[in-house]
Amino acid sequence: EVSGMGADLLQDVIASFDQGRTWSSTGETVDVRLPGPHELVALSRGEALIISGNARYPLRYTSDGGRTWQSLALPPLPDANPGWPPFGYSGLQMLPDGSLLALNPDTGEWWALSTDAQNWCPLKISSPGKSPVLLQPAGNRIWWLSAMTGEPESAPASSLVCAP
Repeated sequence: EVSGMGADLLQDVIASFDQGRTWSSTGETVDVRLPGPHELVALSRGEALIISGNARYPLRYTSDGGRTWQSLALPPLPDANPGWPPFGYSGLQMLPDGSLLALNPDTGEWWALSTDAQNWCPLKISSPGKSPVLLQPAGNRIWWLSAMTGEPESAPASSLVCAP
């Protein structure tokens, strides 16, 4: 995340095709100002996703190591105010199983989109608040840093199961 006056609005996405010896521009940019989280998710040696829920294109995919990128469509988040955040996927992030998570900042409710689903489903998690935070699964718990105190908090990993 980049915050503060004077920070560039968009950050260039650069890639290395020789194990980090040299770097070149991909022609892509991402807005990494607050709020986050923002992720670069490696799917395989040449495949990756840029995930940034407040970006104009919140989910972008490359199959050629970052040389080219395409935007992927997401179904709208239920009950989300289309005016806030600017593009409607606050806190967008990916879990290790490939599911996407997003937060409705108006209600504090977290939603999940599994890899085979067509629509978002509500999660049982008692929200860590109405501010987007990075959720980290570890063992049988989901962890985050409190937006209020900065202290670690957690809930059972079973909270990431869609509510009936």
